[in-house]
Amino acid sequence: MGGEKASHATYLSWRDKVGTYPRWLNTYGPTETTVTATVYDPVACPEAIEAISELPIGRPIDNTQVYILDRHLQPVSIGIPGELYIGGAGFLQGISTVQN
Repeated sequence: MGGEKASHATYLSWRDKVGTYPRWLNTYGPTETTVTATVYDPVACPEAIEAISELPIGRPIDNTQVYILDRHLQPVSIGIPGELYIGGAGFLQGISTVQN
């Protein structure tokens, strides 16, 4: 999956019908970055997929940094809402921040 964040229910339905091959990777990336800035592999941690209600957008791909910041551009703790800031080699030059 790519582009927008996939739903947990969609993943579970797909997994029940297809299994684990071909492998599902939940990828995320706003237009200002490469098509994929982050990736989450639910097969890598199968016990967690049953315990969560939403699929994570995952971790940054190589040469990419991802930060969740508050309105003062300070990092927030895990679980605290903020804005997504992406930087690194896959980031479109000339854009200072990506907010989601």
